[in-house]
Amino acid sequence: MKNFQLVFILLTTLTLGVTNAWGAEVTMTAGTNGSACTVNGINGIKVGTSKAGGDMTITVPKGATSLQLYAAAWKGVNGLSINITPESNVNPTSISLTADKGINANSPFTLEGDAESFKHEVTLSNITSDTTLTLTSSTTKRFVVWGATYTVAGGENPGEGGGEEPTPDPEPEPDPTPDPGTGGTGTINFNSNAVKIDAASVTGNDDLGNTWTITTVGTTSLSIEINFVLFSWSGTIT
Repeated sequence: MKNFQLVFILLTTLTLGVTNAWGAEVTMTAGTNGSACTVNGINGIKVGTSKAGGDMTITVPKGATSLQLYAAAWKGVNGLSINITPESNVNPTSISLTADKGINANSPFTLEGDAESFKHEVTLSNITSDTTLTLTSSTTKRFVVWGATYTVAGGENPGEGGGEEPTPDPEPEPDPTPDPGTGGTGTINFNSNAVKIDAASVTGNDDLGNTWTITTVGTTSLSIEINFVLFSWSGTIT
């Protein structure tokens, strides 16, 4: 004779969504005297030459409410700012830059200072369609911009496909609660013990001495429903 116990465990899968704290990447394009570069391994644009300034553009999608970017002036350059247009869509319209010794010679660049000290945020307004912002050097000196992203209202990351927040699907109407009625009829045979199902709820014993309760839902269907997370069934094998 052996005793046994069956244990059933209901597992729930948890899915976690992670949102980039900065937002979704924007499209940056080199303009006059501009070229692609990297700063600390992050894609960016270098603007200007040793003799002339220049410009670049950033395109933000419809619904964007803020633009975040990292920007630094060339090594040894003081008093340089980036002017941003159209001015009606941005605040502030100008960003003062700090120079870094690592922004020198040719890309790839590696900052000597803390990257967080080169972080800037611009508030956007009336972005009713995809909008191109132009960033222009205030002098004939060089600067670099990297890691530009955007967010929508509430700081949420809309991801690809524009800045509008998706409209949730309406909740489906619940099905009417079925009338339990008197149940269908039928027989479940537990070896020598036959249990006739002729009511909404019936109880019977199997040959191992276990008691079963079976409940119908509606008048034509039968359901045995488990409503708990951990349960067990014990019996004896002879």
